[in-house]
Amino acid sequence: SGPSFDCKKASAKYENLICNDTELARLAREIADIYIKKRKMSQDPVGEKNKQISWIKYSRNSCLDKSCLVLAYKNRIIELTKENYDAKFEFSQHGP
Repeated sequence: SGPSFDCKKASAKYENLICNDTELARLAREIADIYIKKRKMSQDPVGEKNKQISWIKYSRNSCLDKSCLVLAYKNRIIELTKENYDAKFEFSQHGP
């Protein structure tokens, strides 16, 4: 499946790169899916949204080529999933 945004409205260089590359489109969709789940589970959904907006503005949107986008997406996936793991680990250490 494609990215999480409408490619017909793509105008920025990073958007066109994502829309014209199946790997980037898959990573974009994966990020969107992970982010949505994380935000729903978060005790601070506004904070999660702000982190995602910041990542989009300062990391993803600054990329001008595929290698930069792949790295940005993979690093963000690690951040999002690591935070989930850390929260579960902390709960299991201190929870019931």
